[in-house]
Amino acid sequence: MVRLDVLANYALSGTPRCSLYYNDMTLWCDKTNFTTIPHPDETTAYAPCSLSNRLFINDSCVQHLDGDKLKEYGRLKQLIGSKNLIEKLTSGTFKHSHKLELIDLSENQIVEIEEKSLQGLESLQELRMKHNKIVQISKPTFEHTRKLRSLSLDRNHFSEVRVEIFTNLPNLQLLSFRHNRIKHWTSCTDSLKSLTVLDLTGNLLSQLKTKDLCNMPALERLHLKDNRIKTVALHAFNKTRNLTEIDLRNNKLRSLPKHVFRHLCHLEKLLLHGNQLHTPHYQWFLNPIRNDEHMKKSLTSLTADNPWKCTGCAAWEYSAFLKHLESHPRNRYEDMKLKLDITCPDDTELLSVRENFNCTFDILMVDSVDLSPSGCKVLPEPKSTAATLQQTVDGGNKAGVMDYKTFIYTSLFLVYFFLPN
Repeated sequence: MVRLDVLANYALSGTPRCSLYYNDMTLWCDKTNFTTIPHPDETTAYAPCSLSNRLFINDSCVQHLDGDKLKEYGRLKQLIGSKNLIEKLTSGTFKHSHKLELIDLSENQIVEIEEKSLQGLESLQELRMKHNKIVQISKPTFEHTRKLRSLSLDRNHFSEVRVEIFTNLPNLQLLSFRHNRIKHWTSCTDSLKSLTVLDLTGNLLSQLKTKDLCNMPALERLHLKDNRIKTVALHAFNKTRNLTEIDLRNNKLRSLPKHVFRHLCHLEKLLLHGNQLHTPHYQWFLNPIRNDEHMKKSLTSLTADNPWKCTGCAAWEYSAFLKHLESHPRNRYEDMKLKLDITCPDDTELLSVRENFNCTFDILMVDSVDLSPSGCKVLPEPKSTAATLQQTVDGGNKAGVMDYKTFIYTSLFLVYFFLPN
């Protein structure tokens, strides 16, 4: 940045308090002893400071924001006031700040945001209030900020978030509540339909239910790292089919439904490190493999730090799938196999697929899995393998029909035992 000319007021010690940069009309008041926003007349320069586009007053002694003084900055588009002593945003503070597009009040002591404190911010697009002490926000707070696109409330004291506060935010694209104390989240409101990024990292969530992520059709990135999630419902992601990234690292997951991610045809990044998963399912990773550009670039394992058990049909299927990746001609999957490989207890390896006859059918089906980008299809829910088909015969008499898997198993059994070695 070129500093063309600067004239500033001086404190008694003779050190400058504010500096005006003329090339972009930025007023710098960082590390001063101001207790509120300075009036433009308190800082003199060749051009009036009231014409400033940006005002920086970080790491100072600001205790409150004076709406009358902010009024004098009629062209102000950005207000950056982090690391101060502000405890409360009062009604009317921004009623004349119609051109403000960005406000950063991070690392203050804010406990309360009065209902009409954001009135007048019709042009606001980004609001950052990280590292404060906010416990809750009332519904009318965002009535006048319909253009808001990014809201960051990381490291506050939220234990719950009422979805009605988002009612007037139809353009919101990024919402971040990292490192709060949120125990439950639900997004069933029509006002989050434009949201593309939701970050709930470092909270106290214990489960993800079917309706927790409803009405967010544009959501692309979901960050749930460092929570206490134990369960994820089978249909949890049915209403968020544009997801490209899901981060579930460092939770308490013991299992995941086999087909929980199958609707997510755009999924590129799935992180499951540091959970308590013991049964691997290759179906989790089918769509990330189909959208393999990220997986090629990633250098880390996607399955590390889980207590995998290398027995049972799911493990044998998983082993067969890794072999299928090695032999697949389309995409050089050797690196992907390393990222998907699982570490078994006591350095044991996955048992051979031939050692469990009951898994043979599912293992044979692995070789027919479509790994092409067009392979993702939204199918009806899979039927239980234990279900028995029924049909109506002769005017309503029902006769049992052998399940197709039972038929396959029986046929393979006969072939296995009666053909000569």
